[in-house]
Parts: sequence; C-alpha cells; structure tokens
Amino acid sequence: MTEQTLVKRARLGVSDWIAASMRLLVTEGPAALKISRLTDTLGVTKGSFYWHFADIAALKSALAAQCEAQQRAAADHVRGLRILPATERLGAIVDYVSEPRRWAAEAAVRSWSHTDNSLCSAIAELDRSLHEAIYQAMLDLGFAEEDARTRATMLLYAGIGYLHAAEQSGPPNADTLHRFVALSTAR
Repeated sequence: MTEQTLVKRARLGVSDWIAASMRLLVTEGPAALKISRLTDTLGVTKGSFYWHFADIAALKSALAAQCEAQQRAAADHVRGLRILPATERLGAIVDYVSEPRRWAAEAAVRSWSHTDNSLCSAIAELDRSLHEAIYQAMLDLGFAEEDARTRATMLLYAGIGYLHAAEQSGPPNADTLHRFVALSTAR
C-alpha cells in the first residue's frame, strides 16, 4: 500500500504532515521541504496543507519543534546510561547512535541546522550529553582526567564526522564503531 493510498483512506492531521516532512528531510534534505513536494508525496492538494499550516514556515517550525524534542529525548537517554559499567555504557551509546533510522534522522537534522538555527541548541545539548557520558566512562576506565577528556572529544568528533561522511559513503556499521571505541579505549 502506497503512502498516497493510505492518505486517501483517512483525513490528514498535523502529525501526518510532520511525519511526511521528516521523511523528506531524511531522504532528500532540507531543500525538499516545500509545499508542492509534500502535497505530491502525500497525493493531496495544497488546500489540505493550508488547512493545517499558514505557510511552509509554520510547518518547518512544527517540524523543528519535533526534532528538538527528539534531540532532547536522545540526550536524556544518553544521560540515563550512567548506571551501566563503563564498557557497557560505551557499547550502549554506540548501539543507540548507530541505529540506522536514528543515524539517518540525526544526519538530516544536523544538515538542516546549518540553515535553521532553532535546532542548534538541541543538537548542542545532545553533544554535551554524549561528551559527558563518554568522558565519565573514560574516567571510570581509569584514564587520567586530561586523557579522558581528549578521548571523549575524539570519539564525539569522530561520530560527528561519520555523520557528515555518511552522506557520501553511507553510515558505518555498528561493528566499525565498536572497533573505533575499542581502539580509543586501548592503553
């Protein structure tokens, strides 16, 4: 069943438009967030769009709010991993951030943040949470404070680099990321 067929069976709501916008953001990038592109994707008229949103800026604002909420939920999840032993904590972080749908959404949101500053604070919060969790894990593994900070920064920046490189080469698999963590924690 196609997306258009599903849409014709039920009246669209705000959440349907936001979900379709997120799919376009992930698959085609921020430039695809246009009314005509969305209505074509959903197989509806522009009138349907305007029933829910005053303009494309209103939709983008709603989508940005959802993305911010997801970023903050991710930061909360990472903070919650503190209860795990250091090695398990690092593995859980890798598994969480490398989940394919999360990876694609994260890359898309970071790309969009280059043109929409409203997303920057939520991304920064997630980055701080990741850095703090990795830093604490490194301390728990017995690294000196400066070494722990350097290793945490290196892992965070490598992860961000992987996100940007994934646009050309595809995301790394979890095994690659686990290996990178193992190399980063070796003495």
